[in-house]
Amino acid sequence: MRVTIVIPAYNAAKFLGIALDSCVAQTYKDIEVLIINDGSTDSTAEIIDDYSNKYSYIWSVFQENRGLVEARKTGARYTRTEYMVFLDADDYLEPDAIERLVEGYDSSQADFIFSNFFTEKENGELLFLSNNQFEEGFFPEGVLKAVLSKKVFPPIWGRLMKTELFKQTDTPSNLTIGEDVAALLQIINQRPSFSEVNAYTLHYIQREGSMVNNRTTKNQTQRLLLVNWVLDYVPNHFDYLGIEDDLNIFILSELFTYLRDGGDFNKISQIYENCISKKGVMRYASSIGRKRCIMLLFFSKSKFLGKLYLAIYNAIRILSYKN
Repeated sequence: MRVTIVIPAYNAAKFLGIALDSCVAQTYKDIEVLIINDGSTDSTAEIIDDYSNKYSYIWSVFQENRGLVEARKTGARYTRTEYMVFLDADDYLEPDAIERLVEGYDSSQADFIFSNFFTEKENGELLFLSNNQFEEGFFPEGVLKAVLSKKVFPPIWGRLMKTELFKQTDTPSNLTIGEDVAALLQIINQRPSFSEVNAYTLHYIQREGSMVNNRTTKNQTQRLLLVNWVLDYVPNHFDYLGIEDDLNIFILSELFTYLRDGGDFNKISQIYENCISKKGVMRYASSIGRKRCIMLLFFSKSKFLGKLYLAIYNAIRILSYKN
């Protein structure tokens, strides 16, 4: 089975060579590597030309800059194989990544194969290992509950999927935080078969300048876009009564991150109240963490208490990250 590795790249000259080297080093050789040059203005194009001249299975498509979401859509449209794997230009694959994913397909014949990944600092220091927990099995309903309750990490990169599954998604191009969640929920809604391979296939590098690590007003706005998109999509496409608590866990986790990054509680107060209803936020402590629930509770009672708790929380988090 031939597999296409799709790499969206925008001004990725600093990292793209590492990503491509990891593709070249794959133990599974029946691959194509498709790079979507999303209007890069640095030397990304030259690096792509260098690799495509050396390796016949590496090729590229250029488009005007339209962002990651649209670059992925372009990649799926141009992919010539039945199955594909996404790889971000600043991450890289384990040498046996595709081999292990194909083994997972061979044993299950599933449409979508999950895997785990390493999360690392730029210097290579390991931050944590993902640990997917499919407690209710691989039926679409079980996968949905696992994703919403944060028991499965939602990135679509590093996973093997039928190309047609992704082609049927239509994630809003203005989603720059949580676009993976949106795509995965749309894939689950198609009710494909799922499976998992017990392997770490990808190195996800957390960089200081990355979108997920920047605490800006733009990021706060993007976080709210994601929350509102999920609140609109999930109840209209799935059996809401069966996943209410799981959806609340997802939304409360995102609201915590929004506040941690400096967001205004007044903008989310109604969403928060709808989530906790009369049951209280602390009932979700075992799912999203006691400290996170306490911070949400403090913000709901007093802006001063919330900001004081947040300052202490962030100081401890920064110290632990640096150490």
